[in-house]
Amino acid sequence: MVRASLRFVRPARFEDVLDVHAGCTRVGRSSFDLSIIVLRDDEEIAVVDLMYVNVDTVTERSAPLTPGVAQRLRAEAAASTAGEHPHPAGKALPRTDLAGAVVSDEHRRL
Repeated sequence: MVRASLRFVRPARFEDVLDVHAGCTRVGRSSFDLSIIVLRDDEEIAVVDLMYVNVDTVTERSAPLTPGVAQRLRAEAAASTAGEHPHPAGKALPRTDLAGAVVSDEHRRL
């Protein structure tokens, strides 16, 4: 990771149930950007923007993304801009656990 920004919009409390939505927003030759939005009841709590750069471990310089990784990231970025993964503040996506399984409201509280 070469850049990270975090913008807190509203406070969250320990007992709050938060939804986290992440998506790829840009893919370059050797880098990509991710955007993460944290919501409480469809209200923005925080926004995180991250930039990752692929690095050659021998030369410690940037290196092109592998074709497979670049293709998957570009598909995710295209889906995000095409509205398949809308900004969650406009329409919430299904709530999922860390494995990606859809979780009902009864099972989300600790």
